[in-house]
Amino acid sequence: MTAKFHRRKFVLAGLVAALASAQAAADPDLLPPDQAFKMRPGGRSGQTLEVLFLAAPGYYLYAEKFRFETDNKAVRVASVELPTGQTKWEEEFGKAITYFRGLVRVKVTLDGPPIPVKLTAHAQGCADAGVCYPPVSRTLEVPGGES
Repeated sequence: MTAKFHRRKFVLAGLVAALASAQAAADPDLLPPDQAFKMRPGGRSGQTLEVLFLAAPGYYLYAEKFRFETDNKAVRVASVELPTGQTKWEEEFGKAITYFRGLVRVKVTLDGPPIPVKLTAHAQGCADAGVCYPPVSRTLEVPGGES
């Protein structure tokens, strides 16, 4: 992809995030995305990492919107294990969706050499008030581990 395409993609993502933040700011009952959906690293066992997500009370995260990637092609995401979530019919999507409230522990297994990488975690959720947020992303530093 070209640098121009990446700039446009970045600008578009920024505009979407700004609109969601503006809507949250306009409605004092809505939290900004970084407060509604928190993310941090959890424990590690070999090549399996735990990533913790916390949806604030009155907010939830969609199971199908979790996505992970590394910054190094030598280390790829081999699998993602989500806990059992709740299911509801979502008219907007015309299907049943799985979602999570509160603390969500996601296990991410990496495949490749045990070298330091950056793991970018993506998630998306909504407020019970009927407002859905654009995807949120955080990058976590993963130190090298033992083979």
